[in-house]
Amino acid sequence: MSILGERFFKLSNALFCYHLTPIQFTVYSFLVSSAGRKEKCWPSMKTIAASCGCSQNAAREAIGVLEQRGFIRRVKRY
Repeated sequence: MSILGERFFKLSNALFCYHLTPIQFTVYSFLVSSAGRKEKCWPSMKTIAASCGCSQNAAREAIGVLEQRGFIRRVKRY
């Protein structure tokens, strides 16, 4: 499987100083990779969990921690 020609995204090296769990790190990375130039994305919990290889509950918990620690901001959609 070649990754040439694939999209790439950057994360700050400082992210390692925050001692995120592997699931929190993976969920944050997925959200960053999903965000466009305006740094917004709206994946469903099901999509996040499937893409990160975790349960929806684990993804929900990771998002809660990321929001609480200021990594992300959640906006309600209807």
